[in-house]
Amino acid sequence: MTNLNLPKINSKNGSTKDNIIKIISQKQPLSAKEIHNRLKREYAATVSYQAAHKMLGEMMKEEILKKNGEGYKINKEWIQKIKKYSENLENIYEKGEQIDFRINNYSKIIFNKYIEFCRFLVHEFLLATSSKEPGICFWRHVIAPYGINEKDHEALKVILNSEEHYALCKNNTFLDNWFSNYLQELGKKCFNGIEYSTQNDLYIQRDLLMQLFFKPAFNKKIDLFYKKVKQFKDFKPSEYLELLNEKTEITAIIVRDKELTDAFRREAIRIIKTKE
Repeated sequence: MTNLNLPKINSKNGSTKDNIIKIISQKQPLSAKEIHNRLKREYAATVSYQAAHKMLGEMMKEEILKKNGEGYKINKEWIQKIKKYSENLENIYEKGEQIDFRINNYSKIIFNKYIEFCRFLVHEFLLATSSKEPGICFWRHVIAPYGINEKDHEALKVILNSEEHYALCKNNTFLDNWFSNYLQELGKKCFNGIEYSTQNDLYIQRDLLMQLFFKPAFNKKIDLFYKKVKQFKDFKPSEYLELLNEKTEITAIIVRDKELTDAFRREAIRIIKTKE
């Protein structure tokens, strides 16, 4: 099981997994004790030795690390997969052109409003790429089906009732849970408060991987909106619709790669099994 979530190498607030990758990248092989000591010394980590050792075991199962008699090392095959994924993204950005994702291996699409992306997601990416394999999405925040018309809503219901769809959401706010409950009534299985390494919204459908890139200022507005709603009476639909229709720039990078999508799908299902 290969985990291809990109680590937060330049972040000071990385997860224990991210920090272990950074530590071993600087010097390898290292024993579990050496790794634990450096976690405490360099990252002020409060993680116990037992928890660190358990994480190392999980990273071996995910094929991020390998272990020999000298200690833990980063798996070269994992590095190559990360390199391939990064090169694919760079290739799309350099081309800077919008391509039909249905027939090309790499595509870049730019949306000027969040609502435009939501409609594309329903009518193009999900409906046009139906699959027997489960659809997976990694969200910073759960997207609610507000602002779409009745036709869009009915299409979404058909999709979620005809295929398996899972959502792993990093945040766990009141709105995330409220929106999740509604989507689950439509057929989507949602799990909130999930820690994963990728910093952007990610969608897996069939052999297609779509990653979204938001402007930092727009991301901040989304975070603030979800954070301020503590109960039903705090939610103002008009403000949410205004956010969905705000002029911005959202870049979608779509890559056709069976190996990558299978890896992300396995990783998501592994996480889901621990939560069910």
